[in-house]
Amino acid sequence: MTSPTIDLRAELESDFGRARQRLVEARLRQQVKDSPHHRSEVAACRAGIDMVLDLYLTVVAAPAELPAAPGRPSASGPVATAALRPACGAAPGLA
Repeated sequence: MTSPTIDLRAELESDFGRARQRLVEARLRQQVKDSPHHRSEVAACRAGIDMVLDLYLTVVAAPAELPAAPGRPSASGPVATAALRPACGAAPGLA
């Protein structure tokens, strides 16, 4: 049996893929004809991707951390999680 977190993680990864595809399509429409409507579609798609990524970083726990060294604050929360995730091009969890 899978845990709810794993199911939610998979669902968020699917949402990210769909949001990415919508952005690709909106950008293609904008390349064909640059108009205020197409620009707003691209902006809405980017906002959707931001929302999915924010949710992903909030819900999916950061990898286990090493204990903090004296004088070094512990890195935790969404910022640390984002820093520990692979950057550029890969969907979360696929790299």
